[in-house]
Amino acid sequence: MTTPSLEQVLASPRLPSLPAVAVRIIDLVQQPDVSLTELADVISKDAALASKILRTANSSHYARTRAVSKLSDALIVLGLRRVKTLSLGFSLIDDLRGRGAGGFDHESFWERTLLSATAARSVAGASGKVDREEAFLGGLTHCLGVLALNQALGGPYEAMVAECAGDFWQLLEIESRELGFNHAEVGGALAEKWNLPAQLAAGLRYFPAPEWAPEKHRDFVRCVTAGAWAAETFMSGKPAAAGRAFHEQCERWLGVSTDATNAVLASLDGEAAPMRELLNLPAPLQNVGAILAQANEALELITFEAENENVRLEEERTRLAAAASVDGLTGIPNRAQFDAFLEAAVRQARHDNTPLSLVMIDLDHFKRVNDTHGHPAGDAVLRAVSAALAGGIRGSDMVARYGGEEFAVVAPETGAAGAFVLAQRLREKVESLDTQLPDGVAFKATASFGVATFDPHHQGGAAKLVEQADRALYAAKDAGRNTVKLAQTPNEKAA
Repeated sequence: MTTPSLEQVLASPRLPSLPAVAVRIIDLVQQPDVSLTELADVISKDAALASKILRTANSSHYARTRAVSKLSDALIVLGLRRVKTLSLGFSLIDDLRGRGAGGFDHESFWERTLLSATAARSVAGASGKVDREEAFLGGLTHCLGVLALNQALGGPYEAMVAECAGDFWQLLEIESRELGFNHAEVGGALAEKWNLPAQLAAGLRYFPAPEWAPEKHRDFVRCVTAGAWAAETFMSGKPAAAGRAFHEQCERWLGVSTDATNAVLASLDGEAAPMRELLNLPAPLQNVGAILAQANEALELITFEAENENVRLEEERTRLAAAASVDGLTGIPNRAQFDAFLEAAVRQARHDNTPLSLVMIDLDHFKRVNDTHGHPAGDAVLRAVSAALAGGIRGSDMVARYGGEEFAVVAPETGAAGAFVLAQRLREKVESLDTQLPDGVAFKATASFGVATFDPHHQGGAAKLVEQADRALYAAKDAGRNTVKLAQTPNEKAA
């Protein structure tokens, strides 16, 4: 197929649209002083939605001794915050559940999102940082971009979903490779188009890389992301890797202990049961205990091996830190430190079976700066760009001056989708610079970016990763500069 742009996808007539009741509820839930009476008036006009609210109030979760038969009583039982969340969630989901045909597995999709939502709610409660019901809605809607792409693109997109084999984190990478954007970006654009609440929109757009989310929504997005990894434990066929990611993220991002996250996974299917019934999803998951046992057994083995390996890696990190040096002009790490850091990062990624991405950056038409304004002007541009790049990365990343007007960013534990987001952000930071040159001229710089991601399952080390990122960088230059390109994977080349 001809690769569509994000704008073309959003303009597709096949794209889902919001039902009228959802539009009204979105407007109401964003009003801080909305009352139960106002919500009840809107809900009562939609028989299916009203029925779901009543059934929720009468569910075993609320342990009612007497059944609630009136909508007004149900709203009192549930409370304003939960009613707002449930009303928006049900009204969004009801219209979208029945859409789509062909080979897309809608039942599996909604089971995944329900598990994500349930886990996000439990993690939010354990952390005490985020409202539980808002986290539930974030988990329930965070993959709406998948539905939109399936609707807009049909068969070609179903092929991408089939390729990921149930691993939705890999699906993000496949989408970025094939389309130049992913379902998180589509979801974020839909959120703007539908005027969804800002926090919900942040969950849609930033869940692949919560560290890039606006600070006021960051913990919310972290809960959504953790919920997605919990669902992966059951849905992707890789329980150990997904379970480990879930545990680590909950502890690192939200301060939730391993015991608490184990409890979340153990109770996940049971917690999801009431909403599974309301959404008319299939019977509960089978062999939940076996899946958890497999995940825990693999995690225990990984932890034992990691303890020994971490001692050696810590010694190596100490040695590298002692030998570290910086580039004299820009103050960021130089080529030697970059080489050592990347080699260590590759070993760590191979040992932990985690992704690692490299971004190669080259300033566009930099020779003209030196030729036109002199080398002091070129130095000023290099210092400004270095500062912009250094200010746009996480503490665990490294930006280095690779040589001349070339820079490199090493991003551990970052897949292709997250690295693509990072590179786009850095590209925008460079483009927004307004550097004052020594001769008084204001200079605007741009740069080209090539992104490559290390796959621990394939041969090749740091040198191969640099080679792949370099090829992607030259592809960006061939495409007109001031853009980001992803490297091809080994499977693509073989094909």
